[in-house]
Amino acid sequence: MSFLRTSLFFILLLPSIAPLCSSAITLKQQNATSPCPFNFNPIKTLIAEINPTNRTTQCRVLSNGILLLRSRFLRSTGKFLPPPAVIQACRRSYQNWIGKTHFRGLNIESDCGRDMEAAFGSCGNITTRIQFETRFPKSELRELESFCNDSLENRFPCRGCAHKFTTLAELHFPPGGHCARNYMLMYVSAFLTNHGPGHASTVKCFFRLRQSNPVAAAIPSQNSRGRRRWMVAFAIFGYVLGALAVVMMAVSVTWVVRRKCRCSEVKSTVVRVVDEQNESCETSIDLGSESRRRNITKFSLSEIREATMNFSRENIIGQGCYGNVYRGTLQDGTGVAVKRFKNSSRSSFGDETFAHEVEIIASVKHVNLLALRGYCVTRAGQKSKQRIIVSDLMRNGSVHDHLFLPGGEKCLLPWPIRLKIALGTARGLAYLHYGVHPAIIHRDIKASNILLDELFEPKLADFGLARFDDSQGRTHLSTGAAGTLGYVAPEYALYGRLTEKSDVYSFGVVLLELLSGHKAYELVDDDDEEAGEVRLLGEWAWRLVQQQEGDAIEVVEKGLSGSWPGPMMERFVHLAVICAHPVEQARPTMEQVVKILEKFCDGEEYDLACTHAAESSSDSYTRCDEISSDRDPK
Repeated sequence: MSFLRTSLFFILLLPSIAPLCSSAITLKQQNATSPCPFNFNPIKTLIAEINPTNRTTQCRVLSNGILLLRSRFLRSTGKFLPPPAVIQACRRSYQNWIGKTHFRGLNIESDCGRDMEAAFGSCGNITTRIQFETRFPKSELRELESFCNDSLENRFPCRGCAHKFTTLAELHFPPGGHCARNYMLMYVSAFLTNHGPGHASTVKCFFRLRQSNPVAAAIPSQNSRGRRRWMVAFAIFGYVLGALAVVMMAVSVTWVVRRKCRCSEVKSTVVRVVDEQNESCETSIDLGSESRRRNITKFSLSEIREATMNFSRENIIGQGCYGNVYRGTLQDGTGVAVKRFKNSSRSSFGDETFAHEVEIIASVKHVNLLALRGYCVTRAGQKSKQRIIVSDLMRNGSVHDHLFLPGGEKCLLPWPIRLKIALGTARGLAYLHYGVHPAIIHRDIKASNILLDELFEPKLADFGLARFDDSQGRTHLSTGAAGTLGYVAPEYALYGRLTEKSDVYSFGVVLLELLSGHKAYELVDDDDEEAGEVRLLGEWAWRLVQQQEGDAIEVVEKGLSGSWPGPMMERFVHLAVICAHPVEQARPTMEQVVKILEKFCDGEEYDLACTHAAESSSDSYTRCDEISSDRDPK
């Protein structure tokens, strides 16, 4: 009887179990036969012009193509990868697709095993965008976006963005392997760039691929009839738009002739207008709300007081001619540096001008430039007028803090760190000179204006701020030039001539400080020189370089000379003294300096083509005709 009851129970239960079993079988079959969601056709145009001869480059190109497709998949689905079974289908489909390209004959499994594992691989247990973002503080992702949402056609923003997300990957992921960098690459191109992973600039910058026809690569193919309809529609639209443009141009010309644009002239020697034909009238800025045109915050004075504990002396981390710098903490816990300018009430610059110039500086983004978070301007009617800027807090202080400790003590920074500082500073300066328009000349490059983050990545600070302090009708140098004694180029100090080469001179002095451990100028206490004499670092280094061969190594601080081979260290000395050349035309550009330093870092030789002038002349200096020309270094 019990047997009959049990049998009857299973018979009644069978209809409810059957659909579940059927669903499981169907799901398994779907996973086994699911088509790959990647459309390989867009990358066909990207690799069409690439025909590398070696397998290593071929594998790199094909693996970057997969990362590009995964970035598009992430943007549309929020997932880094489809299910594992589908991934296997994608690998098979990719192999079949490769056989139809000029890479035929290449087997991605046997020839490109490591590259393909990295391209199709996962990173820990991260599968979705949300899981990835939880590994980072929101403030870091916002800062990363500010570096990467610029136009990536220019190589400086591209390098800055790539360097920034690589640094973050090293901070928040275990060392070793490529998964962290690849996931960072896919995430940034999918969500933090202006145009997404389908745009030509993103493809070229991040994935090192080039598309000759971006529109064709980004838009799926349509049938010819549909294309013809669109072409006709666009042609008609183009004719109508052209006619409207002609009419509007005529109206605009008439309006311009009848009404002259009256704009207050903003005098500035820091930001130079290179193309005077692109002049435009700037409207006044609404100071009562958050800036609309730039990603910068207008803080209230009460917020600043709360962040700095009412400008407590205990929070002062720097003092200078422009004012004091305070350590502060915002309400969300973010550490900031607050610069409070002196003599704001007597400044001839209006609040609108100050806010406008702060916005210009805030719009300049590079991994080696200090990010500006916001500013504070109190109304002229208040008793104590305040002008304040807020920037990121660099917890490792400045280069000056590490090179020149109080009491003359020496804190020996390792040579790799000094080299990292030199290269990062050079890249930041090159971006100011050639990566923005109009170009920005820093005017005050010195060790205390080069700040260091947690990874000792250098950040140039105070670029463009000399313009804000004109209360005395002059700057803090008696020569009338903005800058600091020992770092100022001769032509600028003597004649007021300011060019990008003025910054190159200051950089050369900083490089000499990194190499020698000596300050830009200091009192001499050596036995072979007159006691109490002021020694300029550039002149002292020149004298050693001009002496018999081998004395250039004497410039290098003891303890550093054994870090790299002597000839390599001498090359750094030669580069430094050439940058600090007293003749403006003999100095290289910052772009050339970056290329030379990169070659030195890779251990490559670089002939500076130096020849010595006649020894009979007391003013003879080393001349380097090759790198002082406008040609790029080879």
